[in-house]
Amino acid sequence: DVMLQAFYWNSHGETKWSQLNSQAADIGETFDLVWLPPASAAEGGGGMNMGYHPWKWSSLSSSWGGLSELIALIKSLHAKDCKVIADIVINHAGCKSSWCDFYEQNFGEYGVFQPDASWIAKTDELNNASDAGSCKGKATGEEDGGYNMQDNYGAARDWAHAKPEVQEMMKAYLKWMKNVIGFDGWRYDYAQGFKGHYINMY
Repeated sequence: DVMLQAFYWNSHGETKWSQLNSQAADIGETFDLVWLPPASAAEGGGGMNMGYHPWKWSSLSSSWGGLSELIALIKSLHAKDCKVIADIVINHAGCKSSWCDFYEQNFGEYGVFQPDASWIAKTDELNNASDAGSCKGKATGEEDGGYNMQDNYGAARDWAHAKPEVQEMMKAYLKWMKNVIGFDGWRYDYAQGFKGHYINMY
């Protein structure tokens, strides 16, 4: 199979969902798979946000377009026998208003989740940053560590994947993306940031 990466850094002006949809027939004639950027609402709002600090996975409103535009694009590509790959960011998440304030994740029939600081790795900056305020010390998950136990991602909060509640949220998210939104598979962003056996699990 041949895959098209249908975006590049700051390509929002050329590769929004609606623009790709207008090219779906041509794409489908040449490519077997299309890799799309992160589709979830992310830290930083719209504009030129690439989506790599997601804060509300269950809201598919991003710089690339809205939910209806995304579903229309996926349907158009499927009509041309072209599979659609989602860029999935499950190593880390952005916060709502403080170091430990997270959005509710509502995946409909697959579950509703309200993460809190205890879902974050205990070695995350949340526990030792000087400006963490009342959040400091509240991350109680396992030590963060993927490749060589050294890949703590300092720009966002790192999920504690050993916690059952985190695992259930990840599974619900992926089931929702596949069965409701229509994605066919994933590319895991920053996979070195958590242990590889979780990818096998998910």
